[in-house]
Amino acid sequence: VRMADPLTREGDGILGSDEIFSRSKVTPQGGGAFQGQSSYTMPHPQQETGPDPAAIKAAALAQNPPKSFCKKSKLGGTPAWIAGLIVAPGQLIYAMEAVCFAVNLPLISTRLGVETSVVQWVIHSELLICCGFGCLAPKLAEKFGISYVYIASSYTFGLFTFLITFFPTSLAVVIICRLLASFGLALLLPLGNPMAYMMTSKATLPIVLTINSAATPIGTIFSSLVSSLIAEKSEWTYMMTIIGLFSMLHATYSIFLCLRIKGNRAAKIDWIGAIFIITAVTLIIFGLTSISEGMPWYAGTLSLLFGVSVFVVFFFWNTRWSKCPLYMKSAFNPSVIKNLIAMLMAASLYFGERFFFPYIIVRYWKCKSIENGAFSAIGGVLSIVFSPLFTFANKKIVARVIIIIFGLTYLVAMCIEAIFLDKHVALVVVMGTICIISFIALLISIQTASMANTPTKYAPTIGSLNSIMTNLGHSVGIALAVTVQSTITASSSNSDPNYGLKRGIQTGMLSCTFFGIALVIVAFFMGVLKSDRGKCGFSERILARTKHFPENINNSGEMVEIQGDTYEAVQEQQAITSLYQPKFL
Repeated sequence: VRMADPLTREGDGILGSDEIFSRSKVTPQGGGAFQGQSSYTMPHPQQETGPDPAAIKAAALAQNPPKSFCKKSKLGGTPAWIAGLIVAPGQLIYAMEAVCFAVNLPLISTRLGVETSVVQWVIHSELLICCGFGCLAPKLAEKFGISYVYIASSYTFGLFTFLITFFPTSLAVVIICRLLASFGLALLLPLGNPMAYMMTSKATLPIVLTINSAATPIGTIFSSLVSSLIAEKSEWTYMMTIIGLFSMLHATYSIFLCLRIKGNRAAKIDWIGAIFIITAVTLIIFGLTSISEGMPWYAGTLSLLFGVSVFVVFFFWNTRWSKCPLYMKSAFNPSVIKNLIAMLMAASLYFGERFFFPYIIVRYWKCKSIENGAFSAIGGVLSIVFSPLFTFANKKIVARVIIIIFGLTYLVAMCIEAIFLDKHVALVVVMGTICIISFIALLISIQTASMANTPTKYAPTIGSLNSIMTNLGHSVGIALAVTVQSTITASSSNSDPNYGLKRGIQTGMLSCTFFGIALVIVAFFMGVLKSDRGKCGFSERILARTKHFPENINNSGEMVEIQGDTYEAVQEQQAITSLYQPKFL
């Protein structure tokens, strides 16, 4: 009996793999024994010959699957609500903490006794750590076990966020706790989707990814409304108490819900490569951030140049010289690269546009901060309402078409918001809400396309890269928006300050259309897989030119048909067969 197509990932086994095993049960002859035969099909040229470490590890998992204190948690069979309880809080607490600092920035700067620009760097420090140390998440998960690293990182974030409670006026302690908490967050965020990938079936994975995406607007809504109220009525650090305790609660119940997936202590981590990539990403993010903070142009330029130079060194080190590279060369192909570019462009577009929304509401239309939070909450609520619809759309329409549709929708809404910002505040709110909803649709489509079609051994790597692209897009989008806005505002010769503010906002927002146009162009060149047959937008011509992981395209991975000589051999092979049965559509 031949196994299910590795491309379509039909069936409901546990994990996909480069090697597919299947067994054939032969009619007993003589004394009822099995006739021992085997047939072998040559592997695809792009595939590695010889033992595959991922296949060996997966075979071991088949004979001794990871267990959990929760009986419903199973490898490849965990219910969506349990997986959602495990992975979604990471995005939730991330949004809650980020919004708390952003909303209460003036009040926090007053309590700390420093300028607002200094507190901005407290915020930026999280971005630097998350981008830089996020690259270590896949290797640490491989060495110590993904569930153990995930739980430990949630405890780390929660503990040091909670400690901020006791030092509301100490800048040094806030910075130290923020940096240490960010290290936990840097490992927590990239491992969320890979955890969902390993725990759920093909049917429930898109649901969990949707829950994970919807957690961000939920956290934004809650923190926008609650953190400002807490800061005004009592102490701003009490919101850190709530976030820290919630994170530690999440880590505690995850101990009982997560599968205890053990790592490979023999796995090696390329610390030299880690230093290179952390330095490169930190310098690049610092350069982009310094531009948005109005630092001297040469500071940002030098930082960017050094960052790019170190990244080039890392590229050659990772691909040619390293014996245990952080990112395997085989994890990258044209489809993966296009997905990563799409994630970067979508994040840059969203954060660039979102940067100007408070400017329009608070500074141009003179609304109160609480009204700004309420307007943002409207978009968050509607994005949650529409999230199930976007998940359903991904089952009926290929990802590239969805990205094109909502990329264009975002572009049109943002242009209307920018051009007609002086007409009525309601128009700005409506267009801004459409932008938020469109971004959630883009996020769900891009993440589903990248995770659902990724072989298991590359899932942590792709999850880490997606997280880095999102954080990098945050810096890139805001850096471009701020640079253009400040240049236009400074050069305005009109005596009316509102005119200069309006021109700066309009030009800054319209400059972000570059990211939207780039996103749509990239989507046009995205491919499709055989699993997309029957969906709107599928084309055999596009399939023929798609370059993806070999097991997802050519269905010519190594096929080994085994007929055991004994009943025990057949039972052993049946376990291996169920393990390697592909699951994702």
